[in-house]
Amino acid sequence: MTTTITHPLDFIVTLDSKPMHIALFYEDEEYAREIEYAFLKNGLAKSQHCIYTTHGGDADIERIRTEMIKHGIDVSKFEPAGFLHILKISDPRDDPSGFERGIENLKNKIVGRKKPPIRLVSRFIKEVESEDDARANMLVERTIHSRFFDDYQGGLFMCPYPVDKVPSQVRAEWFLNHMQHHHAAVFAPKYFEGSGLVLERY
Repeated sequence: MTTTITHPLDFIVTLDSKPMHIALFYEDEEYAREIEYAFLKNGLAKSQHCIYTTHGGDADIERIRTEMIKHGIDVSKFEPAGFLHILKISDPRDDPSGFERGIENLKNKIVGRKKPPIRLVSRFIKEVESEDDARANMLVERTIHSRFFDDYQGGLFMCPYPVDKVPSQVRAEWFLNHMQHHHAAVFAPKYFEGSGLVLERY
């Protein structure tokens, strides 16, 4: 495992099309959005399919578009061209075919027939603020890590998590699970307070 202390945005710039499953652990929502949008902006500059998911409705999708524009993403160019995709998703636990099948169905819905390289920013479980949500989230990450990259060898998948909201009774187990089932982890402290810590398992 390689450990580097660097600014998260500097790490994002180094990413190419090598498959990587990245956990983004953050404290500041605004800082997290800056990292996520930089991740997508760099992919769009390379003509990669870039996908951002939300559990919200049309109003949330419009908010995301506005935020992306403020962060320098040319939404009016890349959405019509079919490279930028902002998708509404549902919790896989609500899938009538069952939770684990729901994870697979959701993955297929998000990625569809898009050809790699693909960049995806997503959290399949909307909130991780209860023990049940945290455990469901752990299963999602184990499943995605073992299956997603077999199908999409050019995939870069970023999973953002507000670490202060994970319930304390499962936080250690949750954190260990995520460290084992991601290729890299970015620890983004409060906005512009020092450097980020990047752990890479490659």
